[in-house]
Amino acid sequence: MHDWSDIKADVCFLATGEGGRKGYADSGYRPQFHLRGQDWISVVVSPGNVRMEPGSKYSVSISFLSPHLIINTIKAGDEFNLREGSRVVATGVVTRIVDLESSAEKMRAAIHAT
Repeated sequence: MHDWSDIKADVCFLATGEGGRKGYADSGYRPQFHLRGQDWISVVVSPGNVRMEPGSKYSVSISFLSPHLIINTIKAGDEFNLREGSRVVATGVVTRIVDLESSAEKMRAAIHAT
């Protein structure tokens, strides 16, 4: 699990009857972060590593596996979806950009080092 946070967000998991997950998502959950027609693989960490239940709201930390690709696309206040394939399982809003720039720089450096 990552020890950093690229952004903070408030997310609301859809209830199962609304098309959401049938069960909980553990902290460290890796959905697609969908914003402006594009998907990025993300890692969602809940406060206290609690299980995130369908139909519930959480303030979470989110990290991206390719932060250098999303850095110029995302800002506080952006609304997004968390998806599993094409199915939306949660909606959210970015509340704060945390270490996205630092994560992007680390990723660029790692790419150039290879």
